[in-house]
Amino acid sequence: MKHFLLLALLAIFSLVNMQAQRNCASMEVLEQLMQEDPGYQQRMEAIEQHTNNFISHNYLEQRDVVVIPVVVHVVYRTSTENISDAQILSQIAILNEDFRKLNADVANTPPLFSGLAADSEIEFCMAQRDPSGNATTGITRKYYNRNSWGTSNAVKSPSQGGVAPWDATKYLNIWVCNIGGGILGYAQFPGGSTATDGIVVDYRYVGNTGTATAPYNLGRTATHEVGHWLNLRHIWGDATCGNDFVADTPVHNTSNGGCPAYPHYSTCTGTPVEMTMNYMDYTYDACMYMFSLGQKARMQAVFAPGGPRFSITTSNGCVPPETATCGTPTGLNATGITTSGATLNWTAVSGATSYTVQYRLTGTTTWTTVSTPNTSYTLAGLSSSSTYQYQIQANCNGTLGTYSAISTFTTNTETPTCGIPAGLIATNVTSSGATLNWNAVSGATSYNLQYRLSGTTTWTTVPTLGTSYVLNGLSAFSTYEFQVQANCNGTLGSYSALATFTTSSGGSGCGMPSGLNATGITQNSATLSWTVVNGANSYNLQYRLSGTTTWTAINVFSNVHVLTGLNAASTYEYQVQTVCKSSISAYSATATFTTSSGGASCGTPDGLNANNITTNSATLNWNTVSGATSYNVQYRLAGTTTWTTMTSVGTSYNATGLAVSSTYEFQIQANCNGTLGTYSAIATFTTNTPAPTCGTPGELNAINVTASSATLNWNAVSGATSYNVQYRLAGATTWSNASSAVNTYNATGLSASSTYEFQVQANCNGTLGTYSAIATFTTSAGGGGACSDTYEPNDSQFAGATIPVNQMVTALISSGTDSDWFRFSNTSDQPNIRIDLTSLPANYDVQLYLFSLLGSSNNPGTANESIVYNTGTVRTYYIHVYGNNGAFDPNDCYELSATISNTPLREQLDEVQMEETPDFVLFPNPASTEIMIDVITASETPTEIAIYDVSGRLVKRQVQQFTADATMTTIDISDLAPSVYTVRVKNGELNSSRRVVVNR
Repeated sequence: MKHFLLLALLAIFSLVNMQAQRNCASMEVLEQLMQEDPGYQQRMEAIEQHTNNFISHNYLEQRDVVVIPVVVHVVYRTSTENISDAQILSQIAILNEDFRKLNADVANTPPLFSGLAADSEIEFCMAQRDPSGNATTGITRKYYNRNSWGTSNAVKSPSQGGVAPWDATKYLNIWVCNIGGGILGYAQFPGGSTATDGIVVDYRYVGNTGTATAPYNLGRTATHEVGHWLNLRHIWGDATCGNDFVADTPVHNTSNGGCPAYPHYSTCTGTPVEMTMNYMDYTYDACMYMFSLGQKARMQAVFAPGGPRFSITTSNGCVPPETATCGTPTGLNATGITTSGATLNWTAVSGATSYTVQYRLTGTTTWTTVSTPNTSYTLAGLSSSSTYQYQIQANCNGTLGTYSAISTFTTNTETPTCGIPAGLIATNVTSSGATLNWNAVSGATSYNLQYRLSGTTTWTTVPTLGTSYVLNGLSAFSTYEFQVQANCNGTLGSYSALATFTTSSGGSGCGMPSGLNATGITQNSATLSWTVVNGANSYNLQYRLSGTTTWTAINVFSNVHVLTGLNAASTYEYQVQTVCKSSISAYSATATFTTSSGGASCGTPDGLNANNITTNSATLNWNTVSGATSYNVQYRLAGTTTWTTMTSVGTSYNATGLAVSSTYEFQIQANCNGTLGTYSAIATFTTNTPAPTCGTPGELNAINVTASSATLNWNAVSGATSYNVQYRLAGATTWSNASSAVNTYNATGLSASSTYEFQVQANCNGTLGTYSAIATFTTSAGGGGACSDTYEPNDSQFAGATIPVNQMVTALISSGTDSDWFRFSNTSDQPNIRIDLTSLPANYDVQLYLFSLLGSSNNPGTANESIVYNTGTVRTYYIHVYGNNGAFDPNDCYELSATISNTPLREQLDEVQMEETPDFVLFPNPASTEIMIDVITASETPTEIAIYDVSGRLVKRQVQQFTADATMTTIDISDLAPSVYTVRVKNGELNSSRRVVVNR
């Protein structure tokens, strides 16, 4: 007996323990959830069936851009973990760029894969409406004293200190916390509980600013995890040469870390070059920048009707609630007035959740603004003997009222005081002495200096008239504390904060840095360098704005350091100290540098207009601004206060996801290579009112098929009051028409052993939709045959009939369009599988599936077929029996058995184990017009190369004689339609297959 076996494309459920790396914990979380929820696997199987149906029917062409409302829950213990709104918004911007293929680095995609890089047509917005209908920023924050949260979903549980998700059917929930254990993030796949649905990202890997930590500081952790949330697997299938259920991604050996050099080759079957730049690999953020078209199809499938995230498409989370009013505070008065402070009071406003207080010195124009939840606020740091103005504004849960009328108060006159010295620093530090310095205090006639060894309690106090004092007789290599008090002609001020210094060792000493230099100076950065000091372990670098008193000190391990975050057009002072093994030097003399100025101005766009207006989109246009490299576009519903802001490199932008029959405002700002101009005047447009529509029925199928009747079913259409059904014999031109008030119809009077076509049209109270795609069914033979088939209807994987294991069953293929699907399960003590198809009345073939094709056998004629699959995966498997090129016999049955065993199964005749070593290479994959075959195992006999389509039909065949010196050939595939094909190579030495994707 001869047969061939496709290399197994392992399913996700067998692989959750085989991750090569641990920085994404989604697979471990999946395994845990499957243990806790036995029904999770069945739901994921149903989702895979839905996804395959979506892709096979090319429903992707019918999809619109999906906009997902996002809520971010920040759960923190420290202020560092409590990341800023700006960092969160940078992450949302990155998600929009990555999922819409607007990221600049997608241009780095190599030519082999550039045609596959996809605009996923998925967008994200910060939620503007919470589940209760209230206005929101889409960000929640909670403090909880927990060092790390792990991957147990505790961060999603209020009882464990976490935050419960918002309605997971309407929002994408993102939790930001300290996960710990080196985990960057994890996600929940579709089909799980809504109580834990969403993604979790460690606070160090969110967005591209703030705490974002290299090499995962470009926001791609969230992109990767949202991919899981939208049903994408890791590109290597979480196994050696595993399966990610996407046709156009190459088979990877395993995960890739770092930034692999291109091309990075795989030893697996299929395209030898790995798609390391895919977001679902494990490379650094800077080295991943694309989703594929196949991944787009999988993600869009979850939003289709019947998909697990379809409800997201009906969410109004991105639409702000209607604007309410908020009153104006009254009864303003000031109490507790001192020389430097006062308490401001006012009467509560109904519905107010907080208040904005603004105050200023009378006669000035700039307000200082603060917020408080109370009806009073205490001001501090005011000037004495000064009159202040203040007014109050109420905030009613995001709706702002008008400011109150201005009220005033005057601070008290200050009694004489004496200031506190600042700018304490020690210079000329030796092993036994130091010069202590401080800034002068206005009005001071002398100073009291006190110092002591750090860790002791007794001060040595000396008076001095100047702002420096030389200490002698100190201990070598010891740390001292000192502080200074001003004496203003008998009025003593408070002592300053403590300052410290450390004397040098008494030995050979530690050299002081010299040759200080500043280069590479920009508006906000400079590179500082100095001469290397022999024996230096590190250097203490301190710098400050010239004229200020406070140093910023850092320890560096090189004689070159880049300062960032500086002010433009500002002079800075800096000095350096050497740290040796057992001593430190004195600080060097002070050096200075000045940052560059802020650059030129940028103009304001004009000529704003909108065209191509539909019910939910519009193209916004404006005139070019000289020198502009990009433009910021912001738009909002007229009458609301919150802008949606996007970026465009051209002079137009297509705004989508808009509300129907609504007026929008928009304005444009030019960006001249980092210099921002002012926003333009506001322009407006109004979206169209949609015409009445009626949907198209889907998921057509036939059940209870007999020789003369069949029950036709389809999915209900929203708003439909009835349906028009038409059916006919396949090949006929005349339809039989009927009407049904529900989404089912019983067709009678049919011919036996005949294939029928049918389609359905929805009627929405007089508005007719379009007819559905044509579906087919075949009536039975009507009795009298040599055997009967008790398993019909089983024409699809979803309708697969359950059969017993380790025994023979019989069934019929009754027509050229009939095929049979069966399902069975192996067990943990008998995991190995063998499929036998025998007693064939015609040329039948057989395939074995989990979620994708695992193996097949298609011997010529009526020769028996068999598949061996030795695996440890305990799951429900599917068998597909079909006629080659439409072969069938309506009277004679075939025999089928599914054998399971606790020992590896072998082929009966030649005892050859079916798991074979790859013995030929096929490339490129995906391919367009030709493929190359490199036969590693040559043979003296001719080699047959055959190509089959997804139904198992032979579409191309050639015979080639290979030798040890000539093992390659080229096959023209320009006449094949874009699809997935199986290539089989067979000679006296090998019998093996590979999958190839043809696209153009």
